[in-house]
Amino acid sequence: MSRVRVLRWQGDATVFDGERRIEIGVDTQVVPFRWARSRSWLRDQGPSQARTMLITPEGGWIGRAGRNDAAPGGLVTHERAQFAVYGLMLLEPLLHPGVTISPAPGRNGLTAFAVRHPDAPPATLYFDGDGRLAELEDVVPDPGGGAPIAQRFLFSREVMPGPVRWPRRLEIFQKDRPYFELTLNRFEAAAA
Repeated sequence: MSRVRVLRWQGDATVFDGERRIEIGVDTQVVPFRWARSRSWLRDQGPSQARTMLITPEGGWIGRAGRNDAAPGGLVTHERAQFAVYGLMLLEPLLHPGVTISPAPGRNGLTAFAVRHPDAPPATLYFDGDGRLAELEDVVPDPGGGAPIAQRFLFSREVMPGPVRWPRRLEIFQKDRPYFELTLNRFEAAAA
């Protein structure tokens, strides 16, 4: 499906904080390269205790217990870069004006392309022999203002049913350490 305008998913995730594993549920909606809203909650507490994060072109907000607070600027910049990955994963936006794609060194039998999109950090996308997006690497700003963070996404071969080829599971490694894992229970891709 070309020109997907809205992505929405629900699933179970694990956030890695050093040796600590934080098990959460997520309900996320993304308009690629424009805005994102993500509700998350500790799985053992359920959605009634959810925190909502909204990232827009104007800024970001975090809502919890009926209160909305402005998100720190560093966090907004970091999250905007993180959510941009989902737009790149659609692949169709790579054909838009202003985007450059060039061959990059592959590895482990994967073919690679360096992608420069005006609304995303530079990224390298790795494809398997079937043309499936298998991995993605980029560097995102540190939310606390530290050094930029190198990260690697791994995408499952198993995909969600629907109009676009979307992995059921993704893993993010930051600085070669587990950072985030997400397994989808539901996925929608719609044109506006």
